[in-house]
Amino acid sequence: MERALRRRVGAAAVEIDTLKGRVRYRLLEPRKIDFAEIESAVRGAGYTLVKIGLDVEGTVARQSCATCGKDVAVLELPTTRQRLEIEGVTAGRSQRVRVTGNVRDWKGAHPVLEVKPSGSTE
Repeated sequence: MERALRRRVGAAAVEIDTLKGRVRYRLLEPRKIDFAEIESAVRGAGYTLVKIGLDVEGTVARQSCATCGKDVAVLELPTTRQRLEIEGVTAGRSQRVRVTGNVRDWKGAHPVLEVKPSGSTE
């Protein structure tokens, strides 16, 4: 799986914990996060992706969601300018934040990063 993640999603510093069923990695260089490609790499290695967790830094903004039409908070990632819809962040507009959370609905057209409260260990 390490080779697949390195080759397909640009991973560096891959850490595999088979006891917890967890894989962590950092990107070699900034690039857009492709959830389908992550799932494909994991599946190609013979595993099933159950959850995607992210620890990312970016700037909070608001925009109208192209999928549901609602006014939503987004986290714009530096360098790639990729925007991820987020829930659970109370930071003001244009404020730079670092958040940790799990991605909900990564298989669909409307992935949402659910930010964990401060002090959460999951």
